[in-house]
Amino acid sequence: MEMVSCVNGTLASWLFGNRSMPTLTWEQRMQISIGIAKGLWVFHKNPVEKMVHGNIKTTNILLNEKLEAKIAGSISSNLKWKKMYGLEANLEDVFSFGIVLMQILAGRNTRTLVGEARGAILTGNAWGAILTGNVSSMADPCLNGAYIQSEI
Repeated sequence: MEMVSCVNGTLASWLFGNRSMPTLTWEQRMQISIGIAKGLWVFHKNPVEKMVHGNIKTTNILLNEKLEAKIAGSISSNLKWKKMYGLEANLEDVFSFGIVLMQILAGRNTRTLVGEARGAILTGNAWGAILTGNVSSMADPCLNGAYIQSEI
């Protein structure tokens, strides 16, 4: 593990915090996403001992002076999780990473995303945007359309 300076706080503060902060651009969001994926890859593919984080969320993603993502918080051995729960804990990390990606895309916290999904299911519109390819409605409105639709 390396000690890094993360002077720009957490990803959560940039996405859901003080709206007087500049909006992360689409390119910055993609680079942060790639940085998180690389960090998880290092944890999960460590040749000495496979590691898992077990608590991937926007408050555990720190941003350095270049807005590069660094995963914070405790990590543990995948073997420990396997003994305790009988499963590969990296699956939990991967699922949680998917949630973080949705938050990065939408600029909304988990509670808001769940509420919107519940509403879409109740009204029968759950797959409408996906089936028609109109997923841009999910993008953070603060981006003002400045994103690459094919990347959504």
